[in-house]
Amino acid sequence: MRYRYQAIDAQKQEVSGILTAEAEREAARQLQRRGLTPLSLTSVGAKTRTTGGKPKQRDIIRLARWCRSNGV
Repeated sequence: MRYRYQAIDAQKQEVSGILTAEAEREAARQLQRRGLTPLSLTSVGAKTRTTGGKPKQRDIIRLARWCRSNGV
């Protein structure tokens, strides 16, 4: 399955792209192995709802903590 992602790199720059993985969890792990913190991960072709704009820093921190505590 292919996933579109938005992530933050080590320099706190937003990056995006598409990757291939068996499942969403594996896609998130691939991003972490690349040194990226996932912000969003959506299967290509899936309908999504976005609010637009950059994520707030507190949301990035919450996501990073969630990923760490869930082994992602």
